[in-house]
Amino acid sequence: MPYRLSLIGQSKNKKIGPFVAFTYRAGSLDNYGTCPKTCEMLPEKHVRFCADTVDRDYLNVIQNTVPKSGIAWTYTHFHFSNFEKQTNKKCVINYSADTVENAYKGLKAGFPTTLHIPETQTLEFFKKKNFVLCPEQLSKNSKFTCSDCGDGRPLCSRADRDYVIVFIEHGIKKDRCYAGQFRTNIAWKNTREKPEKKKTLVELKNWIKGLPRQMMLRHHVAGDLGLDNNFEYDSIPIKPV
Repeated sequence: MPYRLSLIGQSKNKKIGPFVAFTYRAGSLDNYGTCPKTCEMLPEKHVRFCADTVDRDYLNVIQNTVPKSGIAWTYTHFHFSNFEKQTNKKCVINYSADTVENAYKGLKAGFPTTLHIPETQTLEFFKKKNFVLCPEQLSKNSKFTCSDCGDGRPLCSRADRDYVIVFIEHGIKKDRCYAGQFRTNIAWKNTREKPEKKKTLVELKNWIKGLPRQMMLRHHVAGDLGLDNNFEYDSIPIKPV
């Protein structure tokens, strides 16, 4: 089974920063093909291509392969009940909750949880207990990145935290997935379409192991942990969305 993966050893992303490696993951017929069908941010026309379940083989590789003396983390819109208890010794999976209620449930279950909110609710969340706004989005320093967060240990990479990390929605279409917009969408589309982006799990694992010592790694700037329902049709020329 080929995986559509962009593997980027040094970031030029202004938010992530230069000391964080990162990946993109796309489905074989649609960018959103690895995202869960239940995601509230999915544009309707993409739902039929999306995943019903977590890809366990893929999850096993990214969760159990971390840069030497480094850290790794990612986010998922699959429910936290699909995953084992998280630990700082592995790649940390963050549950991306779609409501405040679900965020509290993730927190109560002891699962690292994040939440996206409209910009209009920012002040409200300054007052909420157990909710912390993303330091990068709050910083007045335009050069602040994930690399600077948490004094070298970004908050999202902490499996044992007792608070929800809140992200303020960004992009023009703030009611939709940010990954479907602008440069992120272009990079995501290239991940699906370019032949050289097809990788095996062995190649992915070797790439992670080959990263410099103490490297930070963020999986899935765009994409998720779902089992690509369309991979078996990989050789059939079906027009993608």
